Amino acid sequence: MFQAKMTTIDGGAIEEMDGVAALRLMARALDDLAGSTTGHLPPQTAREAGSPDALASGYAAASPIVQRRFEAILREAEAVGTTGLSLMAARGGRADAGTIAAARFLGNSLGGSIRRLEALVLPRAA
Repeated sequence: MFQAKMTTIDGGAIEEMDGVAALRLMARALDDLAGSTTGHLPPQTAREAGSPDALASGYAAASPIVQRRFEAILREAEAVGTTGLSLMAARGGRADAGTIAAARFLGNSLGGSIRRLEALVLPRAA
């Protein structure tokens, strides 16, 4: 059962990094949505700590267990992000307080997922 999910490292890291790039794009869009109508709120934390090359090389060097964990976190974040964005889009583009709060919450959630991905594969500073 588990052997069917194993993939080779050749090209696997590229696919996963495309997913991370999509998460970062979603997070930036949510920041723009939440910040465009609320100039008085502080900006959300940056989500660009790990470069795509560093993430790709860390993923490629990681053990298969860490790679599967990385993929699971990535898929979960993608599902949460796309579901959240589609629910917000269903509200018809309203910029009420509830939509803005949802955008900030979803952005923070995606940011947390990106930090978890980076913590898995990037080397820790001593």
